[in-house]
This record gives sequence, structure tokens and C-alpha cells, in this order.
Amino acid sequence: MRRWRRNTKQGDVGERKNDITLGDLIADVRRQLSDKGIRIAEDPVPFQLAWWLTSPTAMEQHVQELHSEYGQPSGPKTLNEEFFAEVRAIQDVLKNSFPLTKTGDELVDAGSEVEEGMNRRARAMSLWEQIAFPLRRYGDIIFRVRAPRDISGNPIIEAALTDDFIRGVSTHTAKDKVEIARLQKRLSLWKLIAAGASVVAALLLSRAVLS
Repeated sequence: MRRWRRNTKQGDVGERKNDITLGDLIADVRRQLSDKGIRIAEDPVPFQLAWWLTSPTAMEQHVQELHSEYGQPSGPKTLNEEFFAEVRAIQDVLKNSFPLTKTGDELVDAGSEVEEGMNRRARAMSLWEQIAFPLRRYGDIIFRVRAPRDISGNPIIEAALTDDFIRGVSTHTAKDKVEIARLQKRLSLWKLIAAGASVVAALLLSRAVLS
């Protein structure tokens, strides 16, 4: 389990630190959320690898909603609120777990707090992409939520009809299983060939030694 360092109190130079795991951070984030973190995974997952339609069904009634003022796709208000609540919870946990050490100089500390706040938000969004389930269903529509490129931007949200998504997942899963079976068969063949080659090499070596 990946370990982090947690400061036990804020404001002192050379303050004592304790080990904290990523699992501890995730548990803290789940406790911060009003829904108990039902959309937060217990362990990091490469959600960016999750399957999604290559050509999602366009939702004509959501076309205007799916574009933010930054020119990036965005979505219904509820999805934006969920995203920002989850990112804010991660930020709060990071701030409490890794408080900024004060220098005693108000001007320096203020500048450091602003810089650290921006870095913390960037880290929070990066962590969100590893622990938050990106697919959200509302009615007959499946939405995929991704963190924006700009830390001050809205989430990037894509939409597809639930029926289209289910058909796509079913087809993709079946094709994956066929491909995995084919690769496993090929791997078994190469293992057999390698074993045979090892036996032949051993025989040739023993003959060379005896002669």
C-alpha cells in the first residue's frame, strides 16, 4: 500500500509526521461527502482505461448544456455539483493531512498559501481521476465525467443513451473475451515451444560435455 506523510499539527517548523496510506486518504474523502462517498472507489483504479463509445450518441436536448464557458464539454448542473463536491472533499483532506508549514512572515505565508492552494487543487483533480467512478447514470442517459485540463474549469462530460452504452459494452466485453482466449492459446503454444527448445538445448549441451 502506498504511504504518504501526514503532519500532526499545523504551524510549527520541524513538526512530527506519521505515515498515512492512500487508503486512509480515500476513507477520509468518503467520510467528507454527504452521500458517504458512494461514487468513490476504495482503492485507486485506472478509470481512464474504462471502455466508452468511440462515437457517443449526441443528446440534442443537452447540446447546449454539454459546453462550458471554457469551450470544454460540460453537463447538467447535478453532475457539475457532484464533481466539485468530490474535488473539494479531496482538497480538504489533503489540506488537513498535509498542512502548510508557517514561516512567521505574513506576506511569504500568504503567497505560499495561494501557490499551495493551486497545487493542492491540481493534485485533487489528479487523485479524483484515480478514485472517482467516472460513469454516472441519470434516466436514460449515461454520462462520462472527466477532470478539466484547466484547474478552474468545469468537468468534461460526455453523454450516451443507456441502450447504446449497454449494447456497446456487451459487444466489447464479448470481443475482449475472444481476444483474451486467443492470446492465451498462443501463449500456451509459445510456452510449449520454449520448453521443447530448452530440452533440445540441454541434450546438446550434455552431449558436448560427454564428448
